[in-house]
Amino acid sequence: MGAPLLIVGLDPGTTLAYAAFDLEGKPIKIFSGKNIDRDELIKKITALGKTIVIAGDKQYNPGLIEKVAIKLGAKTIAPEYDLKVNEKRILVKHIKTKNQHEIDASAAALIALKSIKPLLKKIDVFVTYNKKESIKEKLIPLVVI
Repeated sequence: MGAPLLIVGLDPGTTLAYAAFDLEGKPIKIFSGKNIDRDELIKKITALGKTIVIAGDKQYNPGLIEKVAIKLGAKTIAPEYDLKVNEKRILVKHIKTKNQHEIDASAAALIALKSIKPLLKKIDVFVTYNKKESIKEKLIPLVVI
């Protein structure tokens, strides 16, 4: 089994936050800090696993999200509309976060995960039906990205 597959939510800004979740929706790492540059961010994320999706909490992803996604070879996902503060808080109420930036990043990741769940389910059905569970880990990034 290789590096864990990740869905990463990003909240760019002076205080940057990221939230990395596995495909089951379990938080792997939630972090926020000031003055984190793109290269440092990419290093931190790649140390956690293989990112297949990067997401923001706004309808249009800021440039940083797009650039990080390109560097990581990940797909970008944006919600259909800018998420409201209250929606984000409800989404992440069961997750330990330290500030609004971490809430934003976590909500972005969970929304992205929800949007690819049907695809993950199809992959599950395919590998089970064809008795190819051994290739599931490799198949997910290929299909999702």
